Amino acid sequence: MTSENRGLSVRVLSERHGVSRHTIRRALDAPRLAEHELTRRRPPPAIPPLKSLIDPLLDDGLNPKEIWVRVIDQHHIVVPFIPLTTYAKEWHASRVRETLPMPHPPLGPQ
Repeated sequence: MTSENRGLSVRVLSERHGVSRHTIRRALDAPRLAEHELTRRRPPPAIPPLKSLIDPLLDDGLNPKEIWVRVIDQHHIVVPFIPLTTYAKEWHASRVRETLPMPHPPLGPQ
């Protein structure tokens, strides 16, 4: 769809989007990408199916590297290390939040 179809000049589009008029003209002259080219499919998360293996190891106090090695060695499942460390951090943070007492009563209507 060109700017003429919407009734907007190149100058107005340039000011609205904070780019040069040259950039606007290049964008308007470029062919449209198909919808499937605009979005990348993400692979399914690796950790949720393995929570039943990982959570008990976290309960036992193992760190992410020890869990990573154990899951690979004992279960022959390759777990991506970065998502594992992220999950372990979130897991520990949720445990800390659960055990901390509230310093004051909740705010809001009661």
